[in-house]
Amino acid sequence: MSPGSKDTPAPSGYISPSSKSLAYVLYTSGSTGTPKGVAISHGAIAISMVRHAELFGHAQGDSVRSLQFCDYTFDVSVMDIFPALNYGGCVCVPSEADRRGNISAFISKSRAEIAMLTPTIANMLDPAEVPTLRTVVVGGEPMTESVRNRWLNPANSPVRVLYNVYGPTESSVNVAASRMTSKSKVSIIGSAVLGSQLWIAEPDDSDSLTPLGCVGELIITGPCLANGYLHAPDQTARAFIKAPTWLSTRFGSRAYRTGDLARFAADGEIEIVGRIDAQVKLYGIRIELGEIEEVACRVEHVKSAVAVVSKTRGRDELSLFYEAAQEHQSKLREAIHRQLMVHFHRLSFHLCISAAQLP
Repeated sequence: MSPGSKDTPAPSGYISPSSKSLAYVLYTSGSTGTPKGVAISHGAIAISMVRHAELFGHAQGDSVRSLQFCDYTFDVSVMDIFPALNYGGCVCVPSEADRRGNISAFISKSRAEIAMLTPTIANMLDPAEVPTLRTVVVGGEPMTESVRNRWLNPANSPVRVLYNVYGPTESSVNVAASRMTSKSKVSIIGSAVLGSQLWIAEPDDSDSLTPLGCVGELIITGPCLANGYLHAPDQTARAFIKAPTWLSTRFGSRAYRTGDLARFAADGEIEIVGRIDAQVKLYGIRIELGEIEEVACRVEHVKSAVAVVSKTRGRDELSLFYEAAQEHQSKLREAIHRQLMVHFHRLSFHLCISAAQLP
């Protein structure tokens, strides 16, 4: 029963939030060494929660058991928790020890049925060890053929439902979803879901839509959009633009520029083909490589730095190559930990004695 109803009097001082009221702020990577606070409204997250629940099965009611895997600093944690609770389901919350080293056993023991995972984590799980898990929602990083083949192997029992989803923090988690088959192209993110519309415009002219099949910048509209960036009006104005000339008023008065390059496939689904800038997706979040380099170069005695993502034992890893004396490595580590988000702490350091050794 909501506060203020005739059966439950509102407590003294209670203020009922409107759909535009701020619900939460989550920080994402910025290009200047300062993470951006994405301000999400109650209305945006409410419609996102409904579409998530209806699409992935939380809306089936109190028998649904959903895994809460993602860290609370990552926007997916909101969808781990609230869709299930909103429809009377159960949220299965592992201990930190289980989450880091025993998640398969926890999933099996808790009988979790729905999980949202990054491709990195999904590729580490053995479907045979988690028989109760019937719906696997994968996002936060580019989908891989390895994940698709692992979870849609006909030899696995029971048969799983695998989704590839897409959505920046600025659009209240997921705005596109593709239910995959064993032959699905992993770069396809599907089509827009409830509360969002997806468009592809010329990267240097948001007022011009690209022809079908041509590559352009992916644009998001709809009530799912964030209010903007906290205390950052200039950044907000650059990313959350006024309605382009082609946008009907029924789709809202503004649009979000994702910075992702995409195109419409022949069947109308969307394929992601890259980034306009130097951002990469790693550990389920967007990372500006230039942000890491910027912070590193502020450290005294560091002459230059290059951040790269590379494959190590089949997994993507973030590395920082820097030119400095060996004795300054500890200062560099301290600066990274102090000035950047927790996600960057899984960073390997490589000393280069001259600029010629930088990648």
